[in-house]
Amino acid sequence: MTRNRRNAPSGSAANPYPRTVRESIDDSMRFKRATVEAVKAFANAKPWRGNVAVRLNKMREAARALAAAYGTTTPTIKATRGADCYSPSERTIYLNTSDGGPSVITFLHEFAHHLGRDERGACRWSLNLFKRNFPRSFARLVPDGHTLRRRRPLIERRVLRNADGSPVRRRRRRRNRTEDLL
Repeated sequence: MTRNRRNAPSGSAANPYPRTVRESIDDSMRFKRATVEAVKAFANAKPWRGNVAVRLNKMREAARALAAAYGTTTPTIKATRGADCYSPSERTIYLNTSDGGPSVITFLHEFAHHLGRDERGACRWSLNLFKRNFPRSFARLVPDGHTLRRRRPLIERRVLRNADGSPVRRRRRRRNRTEDLL
């Protein structure tokens, strides 16, 4: 019986991803000084601000700095509506821009593939680098398997809807002032 990648046991040849984020986090992990400086400059550039083109340009600049830190070529970064991935033959990182723009963690993960890391190594490198340089953003994310995701706002979590699909507006009960006086 063959099993697809999604159902394969974690860490097997068919599923090279770690089972949880916790497996990848290592607070004692060390990085080159130039790597930390490049990612700090990237964090200071506020990579989540601006339209998609501006955000991709910030990632391209970070890719140049990281490539210089590791003495490798700078990968091309292109927007896609498909899956995020790294193409070694093209030396290109493809980042999905349809769901709120490109993800910083995904950019770091795909750059780790450019450095030659496998899935476990890319998860470990990107998550630890993100945690170190974006600590507030890291704290706001929730683990979902081996990935981190934004929390959904409370309004999105549970919205009561009318028959026409519009959200139900709840009214506060106003107290009668005369009740307060009695």
